[in-house]
Amino acid sequence: MRDWIVTTALCVGVAACATSAQQGGSSPDGEDARPFGGLFARKEASMPDQAEGRTLFLDYCAQCHGQNAMGGEAWEGYDGPLPANLTTLYARGLDRAQMLSTIDGYTRAPFESHEMPEFGLLFNDDLVPIEVDGVLTPVPRALAALMVYLEEVQVDTE
Repeated sequence: MRDWIVTTALCVGVAACATSAQQGGSSPDGEDARPFGGLFARKEASMPDQAEGRTLFLDYCAQCHGQNAMGGEAWEGYDGPLPANLTTLYARGLDRAQMLSTIDGYTRAPFESHEMPEFGLLFNDDLVPIEVDGVLTPVPRALAALMVYLEEVQVDTE
């Protein structure tokens, strides 16, 4: 039931974005007059590339997951589980929705560790539409960039 509600809400949001983007407009004081503030960025949003994602990965993720995303090593004073190898996410059966919701902090359920920081507020920037489970979904650009990078480094473990 929860998945149906989330999917419906996302579809309504994307439809509102499309309608809003087509209508455009601003109020007399120069503020965006589109519903939900236009939801997507006012300027034309382009999809991030792998290089942008790698830069973000090195800045925010590599200290735990390693420069090559293959998992971290224990550091002095830390006795929890080692950070995951991020090159095998898809091979382990995870999908885009799980990847994105883990990075932004929405969910932790599929993972054995609750040690990962939440990056949702940090990556709260312009939205870009990406396909998640067959639905175009507005996602913060930085989060989409990390997803693009992580998809590029996936390896087949078979």
